Amino acid sequence: MPNDQFNIQTWGEDETSDAYAKLTEVHTHHRWVNMYGSLKHLGDVADKRVLDLPSGEGKYTLQVLGRGAAQVTSVDLAAKMIELTAGRLTAAQRLRWHGVVADASVVTAYADRPFDASLSNFIFEYCADEAALRRVAANLYLNLAP
Repeated sequence: MPNDQFNIQTWGEDETSDAYAKLTEVHTHHRWVNMYGSLKHLGDVADKRVLDLPSGEGKYTLQVLGRGAAQVTSVDLAAKMIELTAGRLTAAQRLRWHGVVADASVVTAYADRPFDASLSNFIFEYCADEAALRRVAANLYLNLAP
């Protein structure tokens, strides 16, 4: 299915966030390959604090919470993505969740750090250049427990 059908143009805009959420609903590769592989490699998250950066529309956050994570912090450039994530969660799940609107390439000590693990799907694809890539790596390093 071509991406132009979903009008994905500029990350961070509400229209783009809505289009991406629709794309991941109908694109079976996303769920059965990307999500499966990512969660398998993340491993057991029971009682762990997990950073989901970038979190996108919350499908991975929901899975990680469902697998028993003690806390998940979802970080995304788009406020709409954090809003979509919040909308997926039950009231009980929201007690173990924190949403942050932030650019992953800006090194930031997130309030909930240190995290035991990070789920960082597709983060490097969004880096415009090597300097941004290095900042994202530094951001992950700063926020993860040794």
